[in-house]
Amino acid sequence: MKKMFATNFNIEKGHIDFKCYIFDSEKEVEYDIFFDLDDEVIPSNDAIACAISTLAGTTFTDLEINLPISVEMRANIAAFTKASIIAPVNSDAYFTREGRNIILNFSGGFDSLAAFYLMPKNVKLVSMDFDGAFKRERNFFEKFHPYTLKTNFRQLKLDRNSWTFMGIGAILYAEYLSAGFNVFGTILEATKYHFLYKPTSAYNNQTPPFSFIGLKDIRYTNGLTEVGTVIVISHYAPELVNDSLRSLSNPKTEKRYRKETLLDIICKKFNRNIVFERTDAPDSRIPFGQNISLDFLCFYIIKNAGISIAANTISDIPNEVLQLANKLELTFYERLNCEFISGNTFPNNESKASFMQRILECGVLPYTENDYKEFREVINLLNYYHHFQ
Repeated sequence: MKKMFATNFNIEKGHIDFKCYIFDSEKEVEYDIFFDLDDEVIPSNDAIACAISTLAGTTFTDLEINLPISVEMRANIAAFTKASIIAPVNSDAYFTREGRNIILNFSGGFDSLAAFYLMPKNVKLVSMDFDGAFKRERNFFEKFHPYTLKTNFRQLKLDRNSWTFMGIGAILYAEYLSAGFNVFGTILEATKYHFLYKPTSAYNNQTPPFSFIGLKDIRYTNGLTEVGTVIVISHYAPELVNDSLRSLSNPKTEKRYRKETLLDIICKKFNRNIVFERTDAPDSRIPFGQNISLDFLCFYIIKNAGISIAANTISDIPNEVLQLANKLELTFYERLNCEFISGNTFPNNESKASFMQRILECGVLPYTENDYKEFREVINLLNYYHHFQ
């Protein structure tokens, strides 16, 4: 049995703190967690419990939250965490609501910055201040004056159980901002599930636990690769590229070197004169076959910058990868996979049309028939190494 127990809640205007105990067969660990919000915001108990569920993920057999919540939220959290739930019920808890505003989870990195410039001007930015090693992010995103959630759970290493922890800010601000939509700067290669035939996220706008508080998804960047986001920001915000680059990772990291490499390629191909700081390649390399998103981008980097540049971050690149990269055009990396603007991924045709206008303006075109064919060739080769379908 592994259990998480959240208790001793102190809820004030703009501040929440509580004790979190984690039990397993060998030990018990106690954590003091806090959430600091702007504008003296007080989220509902349902929102607080929903936020805590992202820290649990599906790791625990038992989850206890000593906070009165609605019957609906308790059932939803049980379904999301797959745990046995103990929580007092407040039969009067406010659960059902309809919001109209859009929240963008904004870190200031290339992907969320690209999403920002593809979205309506009245979007509500919500950023997470994790402090510590993440101060570089805050130094950049605070220029946009987002609603900020400051918290310590990531420094406590309580961010390992579900990627959804990145949306805690959106969950806690959703009611205050009258939000009904939630956006992440998620890109095509962010998950292997985007490579599947008819990926679920392309036809579904409900992602637990965000959907539990009435937030539907809009997929602004899911059809773009990291190359595409570079094209977007180099067009709409060239003056911010260097500061964003500094904020997203330290020099001599794989992530930083990769972003610089893609910027070099796009500036040359699209004739964009952007001055940015260049740093050295990382000291260590990641073997091909270990990271699907890096392997996916490897083809494009080989094609447009050469094998020597690709080998600065990825080792043991198979010969068949080199051969396929040189054989194909690989223009699909620079274009929009239109499968991700189908289905329910936009709330209405007007919002979709506005997005398409913005995306075309910066030079990103929809996939051609040949792009879809080449995309599938690359994915089929990656499947040999990553076994995702």
